[in-house]
Amino acid sequence: MSSNLDTGSASLMVCNPLTRKWKLLPSILSKRTPLAISMILNSKRMSYNILVAGSLEDSNARRTTEMYDSTTRSWVHCGPLPQHEDISRSMVGYNGYYLCLPRTLRSGLLAFNLETRLWTTMKTGKIPGCSKFRHLVECGGRILVVGKSSRRYVLGLYIWSLDPKTLRWKEVGNMPHSICEEFFRSPSECFYCTAQDPFIFFSRYFCNQGLVYNTMENSWKQVVGCPLLTHPLLLPFNPGLDPVD
Repeated sequence: MSSNLDTGSASLMVCNPLTRKWKLLPSILSKRTPLAISMILNSKRMSYNILVAGSLEDSNARRTTEMYDSTTRSWVHCGPLPQHEDISRSMVGYNGYYLCLPRTLRSGLLAFNLETRLWTTMKTGKIPGCSKFRHLVECGGRILVVGKSSRRYVLGLYIWSLDPKTLRWKEVGNMPHSICEEFFRSPSECFYCTAQDPFIFFSRYFCNQGLVYNTMENSWKQVVGCPLLTHPLLLPFNPGLDPVD
């Protein structure tokens, strides 16, 4: 996505990194820069959907949601975000839903139903982790929150899993203190992550060092030589020759 400051709207493109093919999508219906963007591939239909929600600038479009369908090559307006809810950029696809972290502390996960195209609030209770420093990922069929939390006045990084039956969070992993001190020693407190079963990859603001967490082995490994990016947007990628039409 790229934003045009003159027109106040955003342009979106899709790309297959393996074939290096790019496609410019039609303009979104509401002129704005969306806050959250996510993509789900339907391998059976050989198609994909892209969901854009919220707005970075326009408060009037804060609840606006649109979805692109590659089979019709068009955008449609969907149900608005729930009242008094602000979403974060952290959004993942899961079992026919887009799940998104809210910015408020009191809310549960926000869920967008791909069939009804409506938003609901899941009764997951208070979401763990500091609201400014947490991310939502899907790993091996599990919904995980990765975020910072203070324990005995020591700030650390923890991983929680959502129980699909009870809709309650359970801690399933944490970054060892020695690794945490090394990884977060630069001034910026932000971190970025993405998941590809069974791994979770971590990066930092303009940092050439990354980390990989193996959820099966509960092990951590450094990754050196990462690109120096100011605000990296990390995405999982399953190699394939799928077209981007």
